[in-house]
Amino acid sequence: MIDHIGKPVPPMSAEAVLRTLAEDQPDALADALASADAHRETLVDPLLEALERGLADPLGASPEEASLFSYALYVLAKWREPRAYPYVIRWLSLAEEEPFDIAGDVVTQDGGRILAAVCDGHLEPITALIVNQQADEWVRSAGVDPDPIRCGRSVADRRSVANQISSGGHAGCRLRDASSRRGAEMMRPKFQVSFKKERKG
Repeated sequence: MIDHIGKPVPPMSAEAVLRTLAEDQPDALADALASADAHRETLVDPLLEALERGLADPLGASPEEASLFSYALYVLAKWREPRAYPYVIRWLSLAEEEPFDIAGDVVTQDGGRILAAVCDGHLEPITALIVNQQADEWVRSAGVDPDPIRCGRSVADRRSVANQISSGGHAGCRLRDASSRRGAEMMRPKFQVSFKKERKG
């Protein structure tokens, strides 16, 4: 008991956090997000599993599964969790409108920042995303965002991705411009305020 003296007690259990995020309960979100940090070790695997479930059936996901999927992206990005990197790449690499079907405007609002936050330093998956003609144009623009490019382990890695963008000519510019225009028109997700604070900390 002595070890716990002075440590704040999270208002929610890990199970309650997951339930609140899935149900997107406005009145309880602040407590859920605050409690998530206290249950980080316990929540990482369930949040990764939520991403896996969403990726398995983006079109058939229930509203609860889609809500938890979106919050999982933000929470894992806030924690800079590299195990989420392949999941985020898979999400952004889904065909056509499927990334939007499961996560809505998160793609254009914060896809690039989420990708950068979980990137493990290997840029090959980002390069593949940028040149993936099967992926949606708005989605590919997440890979063009400067934040993911800066996560490269070396200058050579970053130059490689920059070359991929440059080789796209007008296409690369169109991706960047389209992302900026659409992003400016959309509301920020509820969790972004917390996400920004973590980036500054």
